[in-house]
Amino acid sequence: MTTPARRGYREWMTELPPLPLEQRHEWWKRRGGRELREILYWRWDPIGIAGAALPYNGDEYDSYAGPIVNLLHTGADDREVARHLEDVEPGGLTVSSDHHRETADLITAWYGMSIRLWREEGR
Repeated sequence: MTTPARRGYREWMTELPPLPLEQRHEWWKRRGGRELREILYWRWDPIGIAGAALPYNGDEYDSYAGPIVNLLHTGADDREVARHLEDVEPGGLTVSSDHHRETADLITAWYGMSIRLWREEGR
């Protein structure tokens, strides 16, 4: 299977019809929400807390997940996600643009793969 990293994300995702709203909610509840929160915690982590005091800080970036997945549901690409990460970065921090782009690329690739796996599992 060709991944978004090797082809344009939009082209790759347009091969799939969008999930109906009910399935989207089920995917988010059972898989997507947890997976995206883990990416934000372990890979984005703009305040540098990953692993520092688990489980007490494990939900630090949960409030960022919903808006990001909504962007993806509406067809946002990795550049739009990177711009969003820069815009919502907690005040005064200066995470590099490269880090935002790398994280956004990971998030967009994850989104496509997670939706594909959800469908392949017969959901």
